[in-house]
Amino acid sequence: MIRPMTNGKPDNIRVFAVSVPGYNHEKTDKECQDYSIAVRSEKKFYEYFIGEQSKGERKSQGLRIKPQCCIAIVADGHGGDEFFRSSTGAKFAAESARNCINDFLKKKNKRPLKTEVFQLIKSILKTWNEKVQTDFGKKVQTDFGNISFKIPELKPLSGEISAKYLAGEKDHRHAYGTTLIAAVKCDTFWFGFHIGDGKCTVL
Repeated sequence: MIRPMTNGKPDNIRVFAVSVPGYNHEKTDKECQDYSIAVRSEKKFYEYFIGEQSKGERKSQGLRIKPQCCIAIVADGHGGDEFFRSSTGAKFAAESARNCINDFLKKKNKRPLKTEVFQLIKSILKTWNEKVQTDFGKKVQTDFGNISFKIPELKPLSGEISAKYLAGEKDHRHAYGTTLIAAVKCDTFWFGFHIGDGKCTVL
């Protein structure tokens, strides 16, 4: 979330991101399948995430962007049994958005055209696909041979869907399913977008 303060300039904007498991996830002891990132340029950015990391863990590193900007990103993993790697997919989506937006803003000092934002979205999708392909390429030895998906991951699925995954008949990216929403506020312009069935809403 990006919250304007006083005159609305980046110096007076608070940006934050928090990801927590939902009630049903806690009840069924499922991992959080969402991922969020908040970025404030020329300061430090903080990632707050839950999943393989412990609750409340924070990471920080320097980030320099011009024009000065604040960025909020959230990826909502699909969460169903068929999307058993959506937590990883959400993390990849948020990281891809952060990196691509960072590169995009290094070249921009005025409001981008719609065509430029569409090109940014294509870059994010390309980066996400590359991350997913690298992760999927990590094979494990099983009784079925060298496969990318682990048997415990496929166990909750129906026999038909599981067999399609094992046979490579079902697109492996399906398992990493997630939506993505990002909002960017700079000195003299702002923009936002969503990928998937999430909605980016301006109030």
